[in-house]
Amino acid sequence: LLLQIRARSADAVLEALRGSSDQSQPQPDGAANDEAEVLAEAHVYKTDTVLMLRKALCAAAGFAHIAILSSVGEPLASHLTMEEAGLEHRSEVLISQVSELTIAT
Repeated sequence: LLLQIRARSADAVLEALRGSSDQSQPQPDGAANDEAEVLAEAHVYKTDTVLMLRKALCAAAGFAHIAILSSVGEPLASHLTMEEAGLEHRSEVLISQVSELTIAT
């Protein structure tokens, strides 16, 4: 069974959330997420790891490196399977392109 996972820009979602907090009228649930376009989609098995999902989303989005967050903004550990991470068919995650890495030895 393949799972379809969609990725939205974490930066766009956070910006939309900041914008909605500046408005006096409350936004319906999920309204901020709707404003962020889907950057990539990947099809993975429920036994695949978050690392495999990250590689698939990198290829689909055309980014060299990304960080994956859950739909509520929590980082997803690379060793978790889709089931362990709580991802199901048609789940959405937030991604942020990583342009610089610090490596220490």
